[in-house]
Amino acid sequence: MSGQSKLSKDAFVADVSEGYGKFRIRPCGYSFLYCPYSCRSLIKDRIFAAAPAGACAPAAACGTAMASTNGRFEPSPVEHVAVNLAVYQRLRDHLMRGDYAAGSVLGIQELADAFGTSAMPVREALRRLAAQRALEPMKSRSMRVPVLSEERLHDIRRARVLVEGAVTEWAVERMGTAEIADLRRLARRIGQSLAHPDALSVWVASNQAFHFTIYRAGGSESLLAMIENLWLQSGPCLRAARALMRPDERPPVELHAAIVEAIERRDARAARDALERDICWSFDLLLAHGVASEPAPARQRRQRSPTYA
Repeated sequence: MSGQSKLSKDAFVADVSEGYGKFRIRPCGYSFLYCPYSCRSLIKDRIFAAAPAGACAPAAACGTAMASTNGRFEPSPVEHVAVNLAVYQRLRDHLMRGDYAAGSVLGIQELADAFGTSAMPVREALRRLAAQRALEPMKSRSMRVPVLSEERLHDIRRARVLVEGAVTEWAVERMGTAEIADLRRLARRIGQSLAHPDALSVWVASNQAFHFTIYRAGGSESLLAMIENLWLQSGPCLRAARALMRPDERPPVELHAAIVEAIERRDARAARDALERDICWSFDLLLAHGVASEPAPARQRRQRSPTYA
């Protein structure tokens, strides 16, 4: 590589503990698949990574720092992992907020263009979301937001009531004064946003923050992951319910305040009851209106991607 100083072979040697097994590493910090400098690995009982002269730029040229601990080199997190995670998190947030309608088709290249990335991180994010049942694969290799059906609405509703209700009961005794104060502030913001139709985004963000403040206090990482999956699947339901909301069909303002009051009293049963009513209103609204799925434009099911900053 022109303009780069050549390093000796010893400068590229990375001694990796046996616990890693036969794992190919690069002194530049890139994985086997992503390294643009074509490093070559020599795998023996212990793993050594080396490069022929000029084949790989120094670690700094790869944009990845190498930390040394007791003579062993440990690569810092690589950039492509951060990109994959960022794409996944952005898509997850859009789905959870209900930015995509049920039945919308998400094209890989369209999303890659919107994110300014290659197709690979988008494809990996879509596969991960499909594994979480937030999307379903299509023959065209695109992904689709699942359509709504009575069966699906009942299924997600039951699961959310069961899991989120249990975690809320656990959280009641664990929440401190500061967390309860945060809930009270969020409950007021939710009530104010419901009174103003143009503050819908504030309501969505505040409602999510309110619920997950409680769920994190429940102390179960396993159930918290399940709840995140259920919220991913609930996004299109929430979107469809918002489209139906009239002033007399908006979620009851007092439910969030009732949850906070029950937590302050350390009344786990009352907190769970109020939370279950808050969960159920959107599903009950859709079922009462016989809503299966939002109608799509006549000639397309592909939804335009949100604008990404």
